[in-house]
Parts: sequence; C-alpha cells; structure tokens
Amino acid sequence: MSSQPKITLHTYFRSSCSARVRMALHHKGLEFDPIYIHLLKDDQFSPSYTALNPSKAVPTITFSSPSSEETFVLTQSMAILEYLDEKFPSPAYPPPPPPKPAG
Repeated sequence: MSSQPKITLHTYFRSSCSARVRMALHHKGLEFDPIYIHLLKDDQFSPSYTALNPSKAVPTITFSSPSSEETFVLTQSMAILEYLDEKFPSPAYPPPPPPKPAG
C-alpha cells in the first residue's frame, strides 16, 4: 500500500458523519492524518477551513498524490465512503461490512 495518497481528514469527535468516515478508513487499513475542527469553538468558520470547505461542515477529506502537487477534496460523508470503495477496492482493501449482520 505504498502508493497510497496522503489522506487528511478534517473531523470532529462528536460528528456521526465524521465517525462513519473514520471507521471506513480504519476498516480499510488506510493511514490518515486527522485535523480536528472544534465545532463548538467555531473552528469551521476559520478562513483556512472555509477556503477548503465553503459549506463549513465536517467531514472534509483531502487526498494528496505523493508524486505531484495535486490535491483532491471531498466534503460529504456518503460521497467520501463511495470514493473510498471505488479508489481502494477489495481484495487489496477490505470491503465495507454488509448492510445486514447476517450477510
């Protein structure tokens, strides 16, 4: 997995949307750098975060290629989860858990 892009997740510990993304990253074994956005302290309104995510919400994830200066940004948890499944497919990376426990 040495070709993995640098992944940075802007997250808040009480955000269920952020938790979904953190769980998916851990489940797939992907390394990421968390940056904590404290929503109760209005960190989401900082100029640097607003430039990254104009909707001022969490989570925001960035993928930076080690071979170039390009950065790809996603800002919705469901879009992030779908991207993770497409970009990091099984069998190299585990698939998400089945929707039903019996599955």
